Amino acid sequence: MILFLSWQEADTRFSRDLSVFFPTEDQSKKERVIYHLSSEDSENKLSQRQRKDLARAIIRSADRLELPDGTMLGGKKPDIDLFLYLWAKNRTHFSSKGTSENSIGILGLSVKKIESIEKKTSAVIDRNYDVYNFNIQYKMALILYKEFLSTGMSAKEAYLALFELPTNSNEWEQLEANYIELHRKVIPENI
Repeated sequence: MILFLSWQEADTRFSRDLSVFFPTEDQSKKERVIYHLSSEDSENKLSQRQRKDLARAIIRSADRLELPDGTMLGGKKPDIDLFLYLWAKNRTHFSSKGTSENSIGILGLSVKKIESIEKKTSAVIDRNYDVYNFNIQYKMALILYKEFLSTGMSAKEAYLALFELPTNSNEWEQLEANYIELHRKVIPENI
């Protein structure tokens, strides 16, 4: 019955929500690639389940982000999936608890940023559960990141602002170096 209704009501919220249970083949392939990368990464100490959840969160989030025209990472046009994967690697080395008491979750969002999301969305974010859910973390981060981008910031400036990094931080350069390495591994050079 649910499938029948979803086919009949293709443009309703119900059917869009239902679609997350039936990912497209393309999404499944991307999830497998991200999962494989996280399995091979020696820094990644997440459990198998957490790696799967992280891959799923990244692929779902990648559809929501479009970088400004002309954005390059290490001279390459960025693949959003790899870009978002590197956020977790760069920010916390895949620590699901963050890197300090002022950063929370696998993306290392600050408490101040989480509070600003609560104000913008009029929602209460559970500090014991929600902030550690990979899907919720990426949604929160992307809301803020896209706000910074909409003010005319470059991808780098928005990244530094999102994670409250000083302008002389070398984290973006590290992200670019990691991106070039991943790009070579995942995407053939002739593309």
